[in-house]
Amino acid sequence: MENVSTLTKNCTKKIGFLLLVASLLLTNISALAYSDATNQLIASAEQKMKTMTVQEQSTYLQTLKNTLTLPTLQSNAPAEVQQIAQELDQRIKERVVEATAGLPPTQTPAAQQSYQTLPNVDFEKVRTARLGRHNDLRAKKNLKPYRYQSELERTAKKRADYLVSLGRRTHQRSAKDGYYSYPAIKVRFSDQGVKFTGETAGKSSFSESIGYRTYRCSSQDCTQELIDATKKIFDAFAAEGEGGPHYRALMMPHFTQMGLGFEFDPVKKYVYTVIHYGTEIEGA
Repeated sequence: MENVSTLTKNCTKKIGFLLLVASLLLTNISALAYSDATNQLIASAEQKMKTMTVQEQSTYLQTLKNTLTLPTLQSNAPAEVQQIAQELDQRIKERVVEATAGLPPTQTPAAQQSYQTLPNVDFEKVRTARLGRHNDLRAKKNLKPYRYQSELERTAKKRADYLVSLGRRTHQRSAKDGYYSYPAIKVRFSDQGVKFTGETAGKSSFSESIGYRTYRCSSQDCTQELIDATKKIFDAFAAEGEGGPHYRALMMPHFTQMGLGFEFDPVKKYVYTVIHYGTEIEGA
């Protein structure tokens, strides 16, 4: 639950300021100000909760509610201020709970089978970081968030392993393929038991992005090093803009899920990152 403390601090500042306004004005004008602040808080909370599990949503809501227990709400505060604060508290609780009720339970990456093999890495944290950054960017375009799919992790990891054995980055499945042969990649997905739904003329059902970065770690916990290396890859994809193929895959409106594969090249000291995006998978 990234940035919960930041949001709650901002919430505290907003409410404290508005309580001050209320104590000065003591009119219905202050209620309008509270309405704006509440809407901002709700919108922020709804956005944060889109990629959370039900349990994470529950914890997050409790954090928000606890934030409303402020020193300024003690019994010696003006009655009008207490009343406004109580109304705001109730409104936030009702609206945020209502927003959460419609969200589908989301399976977290940690609950799915993992195919990663890099040593001394907490892959749950890496998946969460990369999935979160993807969905932050998609949210800015009002696109539905990606779900993490272990079957796509499996195919992406297999591809990353192959690239390390090959010693270079390529989308080619055979020497006769062009730079990016959609039919050839589709066949390899099918060979691995992955068949995507929703493919129509002019609309792809999957995409493959490949990147690599220098990666060195000899500590007992290399999680942050891998997160940092893959962040550079993601940032390069995002910087392409709408004309870039990796950016388009990241932002494809009809894609619904993604999976990550990592493998380390001990010769070149690179970590290869393969991202497989796609529509729904038959039988998954």
